[in-house]
Amino acid sequence: GWAAGWLMSQHDPAMRTTLVVPCYNEEDRLREEEFVRYLSRPDTAVRLLFVDDGSSDGTVQVPERIVKAAPPGRAALLPLTPN
Repeated sequence: GWAAGWLMSQHDPAMRTTLVVPCYNEEDRLREEEFVRYLSRPDTAVRLLFVDDGSSDGTVQVPERIVKAAPPGRAALLPLTPN
């Protein structure tokens, strides 16, 4: 699926860990600046995959901004729609 394609397209042997960050109505708890600062550190070998499960608040906009501000390939957003 989409996530597997992103993981493979961002292949970097130094990055062996992708953390999945579930987000559901977490707009007030996601600390954008801290995520970007962490992902921008040269000694950080982690990617983040934010998964929004149809939040009804502004949650999805926070990871969108993180993805844009973080170094290329270090973060992605998978927005899902409720069933």
